[in-house]
Amino acid sequence: MNLTRIFSLCIAFCFLTACNFDRDQLQQNVVAEGYLIWAGEYSNDGCGFLIEIGSLKYKPEDETAIDDKYKTTSRVPVELEFLGLNRIFELSCGEAVEIEVIEIISMTEIVNEE
Repeated sequence: MNLTRIFSLCIAFCFLTACNFDRDQLQQNVVAEGYLIWAGEYSNDGCGFLIEIGSLKYKPEDETAIDDKYKTTSRVPVELEFLGLNRIFELSCGEAVEIEVIEIISMTEIVNEE
């Protein structure tokens, strides 16, 4: 991994951890690092895919665009560009929760190179 990429990732991490991620920012395209979470199949009372950025969780609008290889129990670190749709989705898996829907423009898995 080159030094420029490491520096960029450090800056992005500092930005995300130093600031509260505000839902008002979702009016425009946002680039952020977060986690892709597989919360189970809907048919088994699961929640499908979720995106976690900081302490907030979001629902991807088009889950079918996310590769099935990410249907795993681990949280997958990702960098994504997305747009908030000002729409709420009610999850009824487990307990009922309202969650903001986002449109994923692009998403890349962050791979730790050691």
